[in-house]
Amino acid sequence: MRRRRILLIFIAVILLGGALAMAHFLHARGGAVSLARPARASTPALPAAMPLPDGVAWAEIVISADGRHLAFAARDADGATRVLRDGEIFAAHPATETIYRPSFVIGCMAMPVNSLTLSADGSRIGYLLEIKEPADPATADRTFPLRRAVVIDGKRSGEYLDATPPIFNADGTQVAYAAHEQGIGWRIWRNGTPGRSFEQIALGGRQAAAKFAPDWMQNDSGFSADGRHFCYTGYRKDGWYAVVDDAEYGPYARIQGLTFAGDGGGTHLFGFVAAHPDGTMALVVDGTVERGYARIIGPVFSADGERMTFAARRATERADVIAGIGERDLIVDGTVRTPPVLNADGTHVAYLVYGAKGESAVWLDGARVYSPPAGAPALGTNLITSFTFTPDGESVVFSDGHALVVRGKVTAAYPRASWRYAFTPDGKLAYVRYTDDGKQRVVIGDRAYPPVEGTVMGLTFSPDGDLLYAADSWTPGSTRGDTSRVNIYVNDALHGSYDLMLPFPYDIQPRFFFDAPDRAHYFAVRDGQIHRVAVAL
Repeated sequence: MRRRRILLIFIAVILLGGALAMAHFLHARGGAVSLARPARASTPALPAAMPLPDGVAWAEIVISADGRHLAFAARDADGATRVLRDGEIFAAHPATETIYRPSFVIGCMAMPVNSLTLSADGSRIGYLLEIKEPADPATADRTFPLRRAVVIDGKRSGEYLDATPPIFNADGTQVAYAAHEQGIGWRIWRNGTPGRSFEQIALGGRQAAAKFAPDWMQNDSGFSADGRHFCYTGYRKDGWYAVVDDAEYGPYARIQGLTFAGDGGGTHLFGFVAAHPDGTMALVVDGTVERGYARIIGPVFSADGERMTFAARRATERADVIAGIGERDLIVDGTVRTPPVLNADGTHVAYLVYGAKGESAVWLDGARVYSPPAGAPALGTNLITSFTFTPDGESVVFSDGHALVVRGKVTAAYPRASWRYAFTPDGKLAYVRYTDDGKQRVVIGDRAYPPVEGTVMGLTFSPDGDLLYAADSWTPGSTRGDTSRVNIYVNDALHGSYDLMLPFPYDIQPRFFFDAPDRAHYFAVRDGQIHRVAVAL
C-alpha cells in the first residue's frame, strides 16, 4: 500500500510539473482576448481562432460534450482570476477575495477557480471558488481556515467549510454537489435542496473532504446516465449508508461497488456489496439484500440494465462462482480478483482467473480461452480494464502486454500491438502496432497505415468509417518545447500540426466532434491561440 501511495504521489508530481511547464510555454505565445458569441445556439459557438489571454497562467480547459463550447480559468498579473466561456469573460474574481488551493484535477495549476464543469450542451457552467477570508471567522475550520464557494451559472450557491465540484445531469436540468457546513456536517445539495447530513460523504469516488476514500471503496456516485437518478455513500457513527434518490440503505461496516444499472431505466436500478461487522458480505440489488457470502466482486450490469453478474464465494463453500449468466452459476477453478465483464446484452461474460501458484487465464462463459505462453509472467490484474467485447458481442478483446488477443467466436492474436484499439463502424478491429524501429502505425484488417512519429492516441471513426487520430511526440514528465508536436491525421493523410491538442491536461486522449457524418472538428493550440479546426470527410 505504501509503495502504491508513493507511486501515485510521484505520478501526480510529474503531471503537475508538465502542466506548469506547458502553461508557461503556451502563455509566452498568448495575446489579448477578443471573441464573440454567436446569436444562435445552433451555430458553432466558437470562432476559428481564439487568442489565449495575457496573464500569469491559465489552466483547466474544458469542452462541452457536443464540442460547441469551451471554458477555462486564467490568472492575471495582478492576481485576479477570470473565467472565460466561449471567449468571453464569464466572471472575474479579484485577488483580494480569493486564495489558492490545489485543484481536484491532477496536473492542473493551483488557482482560486478550479474544477470547472460544463453541462453536456455547454449552456451551464459550475466551479469551485477558494475564498481568502470567511465572512464569519467563527465558522472557519481551524484546521484549514479557508472557505469554499460553489458557483453555478455565475451565482454563488453557497459558502462552505469545504465542498466538492458541482456536477450536472445528462440534459443539464439538474446540478448537485456535497458541502460541509458548520454545525451540520456534510450534505448533498441537489438543485438547491439539501439532503440528510452525514459525518462524511463519498461523492465521485473520494471523500468529500478532499481526502481519498478507503481503498476498498470503489463506488460510482452522481447522476445515472439518463439523468433521472442520483446516488452516493455517506458515513455516520453507526456505519456507511448507500443513498439512492434520497432512500438510505444501511448501516454497513463498509460499502463497495455502488453503481447504477445501465442508464438507470432498465429492470434493475442499482446494486452494491455490503460488509457486516462479522466479516460476512451481502449483495444488495434494488434494495433487496442477499446475505451469506464470504467475498463478492461486483456487481456488474449489462448496458441495458436488464442483466447482472458478479463473482462470489459463499461462506460455506470453497470455490468462487460467476453468477447471473444463464440458468446456472459458473464454477471457477481458481480465484477471481477483479469484476467480470459482460457484453452489451448480458449474454456472455469474460473474467480473469488466478490459480494457486499465481498462474492466470482468461475465461469466457465457463471455458478457458487463453493462458499466457509457457515461461511468460502471469497476467496482471490490470488486464481486466482492457477487456472489451467485439461489436457482435461474441468475442472478447484484451491485451497480455505483448499482443492484442481476440478469443471466443474469433481466435486471433496481434503481436507487437499496443493497448490502443477501436472498432470500425462495420466491426473491424483497428489497433496500433509497433514497427521494427519502434515507431507506431495504425492497422485495420489487412491494411497498415504509414508509421508516424510519436504516440498514437484517440482512434476515432466517423459514422461512414473515416479514421481520425493524433500522434504526440511529447514525452510525459519532460518540458514541452518547439520540438514537441501533435500531428493530426485523417485516414492516412496529415491534417495539421500543433503545439497541443485539447482537452488538457487531465484527458490525454484527443477528442473529435462530429457535426455531420461528413464533417467534424477538433480543438488544438498553436502559437498562443486555440484553434477550432474543421475537418471535411
